[in-house]
Amino acid sequence: MDSPATAGSQLSLQQKHVWKLQGDQQFVSQVAVLLQGDLDQQRLHNALIGIFQRHQILRAFFYRSPGMEFPVQMVEENAAFSCFRSSLPEVDPGSEEDHVRSALRTQAETDLLDGSALDVALIDAAPDRHFVLFTLPALCADFVTLKNLVVELQEHYAGLVSAGNRFQQYGDYSTWQDQSLQNTDAQTQTGRTFWREQSSPLNAPLILQSKKTPEAHAVYVPGTLQVFLPDNVLDKVSASGEDLGNWFLSAWQVLLWQLRGRTDFAIGFVSDGRGHAKLANALGLYTRTLPLRVRLAPNGSFAEHMTATAKSRALAIEHQDYYDRTEDALPIGFITEEEISPQVAHGLRISVYAIRCETERFQLALKCRRSAHTWSAELVYDPAYFDRDAVERLSQQFSTILAAASSNPIATVASVADLHQSQGKLAKAFDPAVHLSGGSIIDNEADE
Repeated sequence: MDSPATAGSQLSLQQKHVWKLQGDQQFVSQVAVLLQGDLDQQRLHNALIGIFQRHQILRAFFYRSPGMEFPVQMVEENAAFSCFRSSLPEVDPGSEEDHVRSALRTQAETDLLDGSALDVALIDAAPDRHFVLFTLPALCADFVTLKNLVVELQEHYAGLVSAGNRFQQYGDYSTWQDQSLQNTDAQTQTGRTFWREQSSPLNAPLILQSKKTPEAHAVYVPGTLQVFLPDNVLDKVSASGEDLGNWFLSAWQVLLWQLRGRTDFAIGFVSDGRGHAKLANALGLYTRTLPLRVRLAPNGSFAEHMTATAKSRALAIEHQDYYDRTEDALPIGFITEEEISPQVAHGLRISVYAIRCETERFQLALKCRRSAHTWSAELVYDPAYFDRDAVERLSQQFSTILAAASSNPIATVASVADLHQSQGKLAKAFDPAVHLSGGSIIDNEADE
């Protein structure tokens, strides 16, 4: 697109991080929304137009002159909204899913950076069953943004949105972020000191090495593996009164300690970046990966470790506005997400059918998701580094550690880990003294 490079605003730190991370690949954020019931076509059209016009980030495009490291972010104020519509032939439910996922892949392959960022498609599967597909470049949307899009669709369709409602525009946030990082007040200095201390050489990022060598410039297509969480384990941790996400994070850290033998290390903690109330309903890329320091005491109780973990996570979130590094790519991560409940508006049931968000590139991460009634977990991994068999063993090990800890949270971390090993769940493929080929995790002290 021919546009002057002097217009627009600079990228936020989060956008610069994703820009570097994706390289020549286009990272995307997508959600497929299922509409069930009697669809009012005009009401849906008005809802989509209202959302499109309300948020500048949906009309953003990116321009980079030769020699510029990062593009400039611009907004097309007079952008025209468009929505591609198609119908599915009579198909069985399995084929319907294939068609929707194929349509999402087609959207993901479209150049979303040259022109309005938002790509919308409507698929009519049956007279009372429709899909709305939203696709955005990851530079413009994180997981919470996708959730907020669905919530806004529900509210606009129900006629609950007031034209006078105030909301945060992403360009304003990017400008505020740049200005706040230039401050020299005591609060800013405290935040910067916090992150310098977190970057201590003793606190090096944890790396699980593999003899599987990634190809240069390989396309990132993450794999996922569901983690089995027995109902009795979820019942125990729920009854404890502790945050379930903290249980998962603490058990994940114990497993990582078992695999590498290090008690002081860092992993990537994905924060939604919405520490300010006015950002809760905003659209844009606010999420950021923060280095979370882990200082594990094997002879301390698991309950004490959870307390320390909760404090470490709270401090990271408290100081996240002062984390100004964009180049860090932490290999091991932890992610929490919260699903949104279906809503009925004017007889139409609106719910999330599928969701995908690429704002980070972990080699291995534990993702936990909370719904209205329960929690689920999955391991997200880069097949360029680890094969599925190795990740399946990790999944089993994590489940066993969580079960052991939930049975006796006052037991020492070391005894929880010992129980884990005594039950035969710690596969030799993950023993730090054993080197195996393929995608198995091996010992490599280079990261020490």
